Amino acid sequence: MELNGTAYLYNLSVIATTFAGFSGLTVIFREILGGKLTRLDGFVIRIFIQLGFMAAFGAILPPLFHLFELSPPAIWRAASILMALILGAWSFTYPMRRHAASPTPAPKPIWLVIAVLDLAALALAGNAIWPASRYAAGIYSAAVTIMLAGGASFFLFSLIFLFAKPVESSTPAPKD
Repeated sequence: MELNGTAYLYNLSVIATTFAGFSGLTVIFREILGGKLTRLDGFVIRIFIQLGFMAAFGAILPPLFHLFELSPPAIWRAASILMALILGAWSFTYPMRRHAASPTPAPKPIWLVIAVLDLAALALAGNAIWPASRYAAGIYSAAVTIMLAGGASFFLFSLIFLFAKPVESSTPAPKD
């Protein structure tokens, strides 16, 4: 018998992996334009990739645990505990890592995304405590989807800044 929500999670893992790979291409686009990546640019690009791969990993955990013939409550508990720890560690340490990349304050929309990711980590923790809920699969899937949506939000918001900066060319401009 297939685990409830598996088809959705498989589709989510494909989308998340595609997103992580595509967002990594932003580095290449920036360099093609002749720009030099700053420490903050590199940090921001890593954020996209990390959230994409965390969502992909989270999406394949329940089907993996299902292969060990665990009960659905045990599957949702184990997956929720693991992803709550991973996402919680990632989101709650974001301010420290962001400050190390750049002392300038992050824009307010970024803090909103981080707050939503913190709530998703708390929802996963709650799902680990009450895994027998009939909504356990939905709560877990929603939290993993929020990880991907958070990465996409970072990506879309950061594109404004990543490509709006004047690109420094490695060759001098011709003088008139």
